[in-house]
Amino acid sequence: MTRGNPHPHRYKYGKVETAISLDVLRQFMERVEKINRMGYGVRFVQALLAIAYWTGFRRSEVIGDSGLKWKTKERVSLSGVVTPSEVRHSAPFPGLLKENVWTDESHIYFHLDKLRKHSKGGTKVFPLSLPFIDLILERWKETKDKERLFPIDESAQWQIFKNIDPKLYWHVFCFTRMTKLSEDKQNSLADIVRFSGKHPVTVAWYMDRVGRNNAEIGDRMASET
Repeated sequence: MTRGNPHPHRYKYGKVETAISLDVLRQFMERVEKINRMGYGVRFVQALLAIAYWTGFRRSEVIGDSGLKWKTKERVSLSGVVTPSEVRHSAPFPGLLKENVWTDESHIYFHLDKLRKHSKGGTKVFPLSLPFIDLILERWKETKDKERLFPIDESAQWQIFKNIDPKLYWHVFCFTRMTKLSEDKQNSLADIVRFSGKHPVTVAWYMDRVGRNNAEIGDRMASET
């Protein structure tokens, strides 16, 4: 598997720059019955949509991968020392397993010790009352011990999402969750870092993108009037 864009036509219909709403997710759910699902069941695909939407996990953190390979760029230091390019490999990533998920009477828990791209692992907790969470719970109950919740390869997942909507790709959901977390003024930067596992610089980028910090500073200017 090659790092970067394994699907050169990912943005053929444009890059999504707006977070999707629950209403749009509902539309996606309704389309699942009518599309080519590449041999996967309706509720399997719907559960995959649900976990992508609510958790914000990267694709490999959910479905796993066999390891990534990429080529670094040649670098020249200020003193003229050249560091040649090289091919690097990452270890295979198992994805979300049965034991990574558990529930109590009111919540479902997702735990990963580590995440991709040096993000910190941890436990994400969601109320069972959230829309479509029941699909994930159902999928979890059907999964055998030590097996993946979503045994699907990247190509099939990619094609199914494109069959749902030509503009849809996995990162749309990662982008959506980070955007929604950043828009909620009850969530501090530290809160979002802890929940998402992402670097503070990444979280700050999302918060700036939605105008969160600038809006608060602008509001305080009202004291001048």
